[in-house]
Amino acid sequence: MGNDLISRGVAIEDFYRRVGGDLTMADVEYIEKVLNEVKEIVDGDDGWIPCSKELPEEPDYGLKDMDELDEYIVMIEGAVKPTVLEYAGGGEWYRDGVFYSVVAWRSLPAPYRPEKTIGEDYKNQIMYRFLRME
Repeated sequence: MGNDLISRGVAIEDFYRRVGGDLTMADVEYIEKVLNEVKEIVDGDDGWIPCSKELPEEPDYGLKDMDELDEYIVMIEGAVKPTVLEYAGGGEWYRDGVFYSVVAWRSLPAPYRPEKTIGEDYKNQIMYRFLRME
């Protein structure tokens, strides 16, 4: 990562020299943002998996209902934003009785789990139980 930061610094300095003039911190932040976006595009590490390269694991064919299929975030061919569909297997994507042509997919993220806070009453109960064990 250190070399990556040095490379970016050199690239930004080179850009400054080419455009001339003084750059503000906002300019530097914008250049960093663009460099990060370009790196993501070049590296292709955005989490999307093209259907032409790989498909999800085939579903268990013992399923009794299409609603039991695993869901994925997908890009439907021609769409401008992702949606969620079930993978029916064999390259087929399904939702509400309709099959869709999907070009890329990714797994759903883990569900949100709020941090649990322990209230004073609960702390007191634990301490009481601990003290009773002695």
